[in-house]
Amino acid sequence: MITIEKNKNFKGYLNIFVGGFLFDQVKSRANAMKIASDLAVQRQEKGYTFLGSPKLISHSELLHGGK
Repeated sequence: MITIEKNKNFKGYLNIFVGGFLFDQVKSRANAMKIASDLAVQRQEKGYTFLGSPKLISHSELLHGGK
């Protein structure tokens, strides 16, 4: 499972978790969503969770490998 959460210690940063482990920290929401989407395609997952809201990957992203 891929989740994006606010970093509680550093305001303005987002944490990206994969399988409960910290994968990356980024400042922009767009960058976090791009990384999570690419990871979901690589891991053959249907989507990810962004700040508690589920986000599904489109069918075309799955067919074209996230491109």
